[in-house]
Amino acid sequence: MKRSRSGFTLVELLVVIAIIGILVGLLLPAVQAAREAARRMQCSNNLKQIGLALHNYHDTYKKFPAAWLSNKGEAGVKTTDKSYWGWGASILPFVEQQPLFDALQVGTIKLHDAANTPELLALMQTPLAAFRCPSDIAPDFNTHTERKLHSGLGGASDAQIATSNYVASNDTWEPRDDPRAGEKGPFEENDNASFRDIIDGTSNTIAVGERRWQHRAPNGNLRIEAAGTVFGIGDKKNTGWTSAVVGTGIVKMNTLQDSWRCQQGFSSVHPGGAMFVFCDGSVHFVGDTVEFEMNAETDVASANYQMNLHGGYDNVYNKLIARDDGRPVVLP
Repeated sequence: MKRSRSGFTLVELLVVIAIIGILVGLLLPAVQAAREAARRMQCSNNLKQIGLALHNYHDTYKKFPAAWLSNKGEAGVKTTDKSYWGWGASILPFVEQQPLFDALQVGTIKLHDAANTPELLALMQTPLAAFRCPSDIAPDFNTHTERKLHSGLGGASDAQIATSNYVASNDTWEPRDDPRAGEKGPFEENDNASFRDIIDGTSNTIAVGERRWQHRAPNGNLRIEAAGTVFGIGDKKNTGWTSAVVGTGIVKMNTLQDSWRCQQGFSSVHPGGAMFVFCDGSVHFVGDTVEFEMNAETDVASANYQMNLHGGYDNVYNKLIARDDGRPVVLP
């Protein structure tokens, strides 16, 4: 009588391995999508907390924080100091960072003096989860040239500070210390807008949005690294420096062009758009297909580069950024 031998044949084993491989291939995208959904939810929560912080700041001071604070002399004239505290530093007490705010002496000492103090610089290089999108791969402190602080009046040395993925809405064109009427966002230099200044309505006006670290072309080539910074700006001599704390509508969201202006707009690594908190405290995901102005000088053939060269705002995206154009739009 023959005994049957139990076990797998080679063919059966290969079939089982193939089935497992197919199942893994089907499950991995679902797992990755679930992880990204969780990260996007955390990003949304971060912006929700920033929105609440801005409202609590407004309740306390009857105005929003300025985009950045230029140092002034005794006569009220702006000095030639380097580095200025930004809105992120101003709201630290309202995002459960009162001890850090006190230690840095925000508003009491100048930012370049803090950067020139080793123990204070170390504090400003500590990453703050409240200002970081968990989907982004930015380093803990920003290494971009125009994101560094001048740690002396002459700008003799540069100090790197904590990276932020969130920038405040400043202008429909490029970052300005004094945006033109009809184009300005809620945040500008030394100007503290209040709810009454947001004439387009708080639910129709962006307060803060995302800025990604890396912009890459479809072929994977790196275009630019930028993001923002938490505590302030290193200089105000050009828009590359001031865009460390503010964002504008000069370029289409998530544009991929090899241009320094990409570091001035809003962007994210979330597929299809970016997260924004509006002036009423509500958080929305705005798709990167939102209407954006096109004109004769817009180069749509160059790596999705779409730029508003004239500072116009006759489109949905720019209307969401402007607080005083008198033409509010409902988020699509």
